[in-house]
Amino acid sequence: MGRNDATVGLVTADAVLRRQAEVYGLRFVASAAEVTLDARLLQSLPVEWARSHAILPVRIDGAPCVLVCDPGNLDKQEYVSILLGQPLLPVLAPRDVVLACIEQCYVQREESPSDVIEGMAAPAGTLPIRQVEDLLKEANGTPVTQLINLILLDAFRQRASDIHFEPFESRLRVRFRIDGFLYEQSSPPSHVVQALVSRLKVMAHMDIAERRLPQDGMARVRVGEREVDIRVSTVPVSEGERVVLRLLDKSNTLLSMADLGMDGECYARLKGLLKLPNGMVVVSGPTG
Repeated sequence: MGRNDATVGLVTADAVLRRQAEVYGLRFVASAAEVTLDARLLQSLPVEWARSHAILPVRIDGAPCVLVCDPGNLDKQEYVSILLGQPLLPVLAPRDVVLACIEQCYVQREESPSDVIEGMAAPAGTLPIRQVEDLLKEANGTPVTQLINLILLDAFRQRASDIHFEPFESRLRVRFRIDGFLYEQSSPPSHVVQALVSRLKVMAHMDIAERRLPQDGMARVRVGEREVDIRVSTVPVSEGERVVLRLLDKSNTLLSMADLGMDGECYARLKGLLKLPNGMVVVSGPTG
């Protein structure tokens, strides 16, 4: 004799979400076929952040919405609305549906860093590069230059403030700092680490032969219509050199106090404090 879930005291995940949608007064979608993906809504949303929080702006019946799997995550929904500069109606969906939509949205037709990395097969009998001339030749090689350009472009797309290159015995870990959190990216193989670090040093006008002491440098690149300054720092570690790039987008205009997202009461109190003849206002938060 067959028994349904209710008979044995069990409910499905979809049933729980449907009930949550009723409680919160939200629409529920059970499959990706019910939503329309709009690339224009994704331009300002970092892909790693979207994956981490399982949240995605979409269109449903032509209206801009935000697809979520947790109806109580209001701060993340508000963040996406502020980022896109428009109100978004929250819509509840299973987590696997949200993640499937995210992967479908962020499939890029153009070449990505992982595409270049896959083509960087290690040559037979790879030996450590020791001569400065060899380092320069490797640093200016097309695959390495292309890989760095794609990593930078990917970082700008995801609105990263920093890029961390951290060498390990078998790979180079690449991480983007986005909104204060570090998100790991595709890892280049260990045999290209030295050439990649040398290329970054060349860009920042640093001494590529010096690997025992920390160095700092600056580079300037153009991405589309934007001019970006890059602050480069290297630190020797046991497996080579750790490199951190700080991305300084010169096209980002300073926000006025009214545009900082404070509510009316906080804004009025801050303005009042700034009118006092003496004192200090302390602002805390993540760098970048």
